[in-house]
Parts: sequence; structure tokens; C-alpha cells
Amino acid sequence: MKNKINIPVVRLRKFSFILSSVLVLAAVILIIVPGFNRGIDFESGLALTVEVKEGGTGAPIADVRFALKKINVTRVQSVGSADGGVFQLRMGLRKDATDTLAKETEALVTSTLASAFECGSVKVLESNFIGAKFSSSLLRNSLLAVAVAVVLILLYVWMRFELGYALCAVIALVHDVLCMLGFIVIARFEVSSTTIASVLTIIGYSLNNTIVIMDRIRDYLRAEEGEPDLQVIVDRSVSASFSRTTISSVTTLLAIIPLCIFSSGDIYAFVMSLLVGIVIGTYSSNFIAPALLYCFDGRGVLDPRRLKERSEKKVPTDEEEAAYLLEDEVIKARAMKFQPAKKKGREKDDAD
Repeated sequence: MKNKINIPVVRLRKFSFILSSVLVLAAVILIIVPGFNRGIDFESGLALTVEVKEGGTGAPIADVRFALKKINVTRVQSVGSADGGVFQLRMGLRKDATDTLAKETEALVTSTLASAFECGSVKVLESNFIGAKFSSSLLRNSLLAVAVAVVLILLYVWMRFELGYALCAVIALVHDVLCMLGFIVIARFEVSSTTIASVLTIIGYSLNNTIVIMDRIRDYLRAEEGEPDLQVIVDRSVSASFSRTTISSVTTLLAIIPLCIFSSGDIYAFVMSLLVGIVIGTYSSNFIAPALLYCFDGRGVLDPRRLKERSEKKVPTDEEEAAYLLEDEVIKARAMKFQPAKKKGREKDDAD
């Protein structure tokens, strides 16, 4: 059945590369200059979830921020509904801070809020203290997890397809991760273990779409008679898979958008990062990875047409053909050597 959609991926590759280069460059600059807003997981400090009530209702967040301004609380964020009176507080501590200092700081925050809201009540719902040693170890292990995932993907696609396919898939994944991290910096979301989970989720999601398109390219290459036209094959493969990748992305977005509207806190940051990652991943799977594969055509080990050669019957060289003929002649000579004896034996039997 002929595809109704025809996407000129190869012809649009220069536009795609320019757009992606701008996005990646902007993301790298944002990551270096403003830097990440590191959460309590990756930066030592104290995180408190407190409930502040005033006259039976939740205290306004502006009043809570004003009360805590004197004790250097770096972040005050409302959790749940605006009038619920539940807030998440974060404050940095010294690198050599201990549990004792964390408990003293928690008591200071509680007493400060209690004095500011004399007619209300202050209750600590959750308290988390992260030391400098643990936060640095967690950051190192998280980065190692992302690096190991990328290397394993490279090896898998290399064994499953070809080196050119693997490099294109990994470049597309790095593109997706950098663009996603750039958005996180712009939105000033906290970078925590939840952020690492969203990055790994997008890596798997984007890779799935890329593998589907690359598998279609490989099938078309193997089915092509004669010298394949890679430009036609790439465009046809992306066009044939476009409805599948679009429907899967839209279906996932329909499940995420309600969470973006009604959630808050870490869940909101997680689903917003996923939303941007899905859009970027769908774009790179359809326009970046296939276009890179076309650009790698004809470069030694990166030639994707080797897949077609591997699937076809090997044509022997002149030396191999001569060796086969020589071996065949030797076999025939040996057969002729024993044929007269057998014939003489048969004549003797006939005479008897």
C-alpha cells in the first residue's frame, strides 16, 4: 500500500541540523552559565515539609516567606492547594554539617514560624537532611547511571544493526537529553533523583521510536534490487513510520497533560520534563537520526548499505573460484582412477 504521507527528511536535513545545533548550543550555555538548581538530593542541606495554620485555615505563602527571611531559608514552596497551609522549605547547611546541626536548624525554623503565627499552629510533617558526602556520591552515581545506559544502548544497536546506526541513535539521544536539561534550567526546576528518572525515561522512549524507523530502513535496504537509493529509502521509511510514532507520542501526551495541569511540586517538574522530552524525542527520531544515517552513507564502517550485503549470498572472488575449480578437478581425477578397476570387476562377474 502506498503511503499518503511523504516527508522529505533528507531534503530538510540542513534545516533540522541548524535548528538542533541552535537548541543544543543554547542548552549547553544555560547549563554552564546559570547552572542547575540542584535539589536536596544533590546538594547538602535540610528539607522540611511543614503545615502552618492560622485561624483554622492555611497561612499565606507570602507571610511564611516573610517570617523565614531572617534565617536564610533558600526556598519556600506551597504543596497541594494554595490554601492548604502545607509548605516545603529548603535551606543550605555547611559542608561539615551533622545531624545535630540539622535538628537545631529544624527547631529554629519551627520556633520562628510559631512566633510569627501566634494564633496558629506549626507542625513538621517531614524532615530530610542530606550530608555533603552522600549528596556528592548520589550525584556521581546518577551521572554514572546515565552514562552506562548510553553505552549499553550503543552496544545493543551496534550488534543489532550496524555501527552507523548505533552512532546516529546515540547522537540523537544526547541531543534529546541536552535539550531536556536546557528546559529544566530555564524552568528552574530542581535537579533531583526525579530528574534523573525523567531523563532515563526519555532515553528509552526516544530510542524506541528511533529503532522502529531504523528497522524499517534496514528492511527497505534488504528488499531493494541493485544499488539502493538511500535518500528515497530514508524518506519512505520515516513516512511509513510517521503515523505510528505520532500516535504513540500523542497518546502518551494525553496521559501526561492532565498531570501537568493538576499536579504540583516534584510531580509537576517530572511530568513537564517528560512532556518536553517526548516532543523533542519524537522530532529527533524522525528528523535527526535518519538524516544523520544518510550523511554517514559511504563512509567505511558507517555505510548502512553493508546490511544489504550481509543479508545477500556472498559472491566468491577469482582466487576462491580458482580454488573451487582445482578442488573439483582433483575429485574428478580420483574418481576416474578407481573407475576402470570397478569396470573390470563387473566384466569378470558377467563372464562367470
